[in-house]
Amino acid sequence: AGDVDAGDVDAGDVDAGDVDAGDVDAGDVDAGDVDAGDVDAKAEGSTGPTQLALRDVASLAVGNAHACARLLDGTAWCFGENTSGELGDGTNASKVEPVQVKALEGVLQVSVGAHHSCARRADGTAWCWGMNHVGQLGVPSPASSAIALQVPGLTDVVEIALGSDFSCSRKVDGTVWCWGDNKQRQLGDPSKSWSSVPLKVPSLGSTTSLAAGGSHACALREDGSVRCWGLNDQGQLGLGDPTVSAVPLKVPGVLATAASCGNSHCCALAKDLSVACWGRNDMGQLGAGSMGPPSGVVPSLLGCP
Repeated sequence: AGDVDAGDVDAGDVDAGDVDAGDVDAGDVDAGDVDAGDVDAKAEGSTGPTQLALRDVASLAVGNAHACARLLDGTAWCFGENTSGELGDGTNASKVEPVQVKALEGVLQVSVGAHHSCARRADGTAWCWGMNHVGQLGVPSPASSAIALQVPGLTDVVEIALGSDFSCSRKVDGTVWCWGDNKQRQLGDPSKSWSSVPLKVPSLGSTTSLAAGGSHACALREDGSVRCWGLNDQGQLGLGDPTVSAVPLKVPGVLATAASCGNSHCCALAKDLSVACWGRNDMGQLGAGSMGPPSGVVPSLLGCP
């Protein structure tokens, strides 16, 4: 459930859309807040695909209970839960149809977290909206924003990736900067303190793409190696040791061209066009032919026909 570009998968974009539905309660919509066209608080899940009225969609990002689309004209449109302003339309009313993110143009990429969203503009700036209780919008206040706010001081951004309650960006020089929740050191900072100011992730060198999971993140380096940091209770850093790490650690045995992370697992597309996955596997999410304990020592190679 990462960002999907027209004709290709942007593997660096991995949003908390990958968060397992059982891990995060999206909350109920208060029927008193529902306007015409808003979410029915008692609506059931769909029995099949629903085609949206949007046209000229260039890319998508899907979160726990909301999603956003980038159109070819550079505008962003979001739909779903909006209790924290994660749709960016200036309200807190959830919507069953896409609404345009206000006062935001020149968008090249959108990414979504559990209850917040961010966009990368053509001028290299990053803009975020939604929940902000741990600084995931890149500003110290307010606690949430229903309109897009620019992340101060962050320039030359070429990629963004959002976790559940944190955000990361990759700059044109290959450095990675993260902000928001840091209880699991997902900002690359050992302090465990959240930060509304983007912090440079150490010991990465020059990177080529970025992925974020629930409370961990991974980056691809120019040599094809994958480095991950943050929460590791399910082996999501690709190691046998479940210890949390603020320092990016190399996933053993993987040389990749792209990577994508779910809430507690990751997969990488290898240079030989095979796929390797590691982390949580209680629902068979590693595709290794069985369900069981987390895989961390050696990524599980998929046997696709």
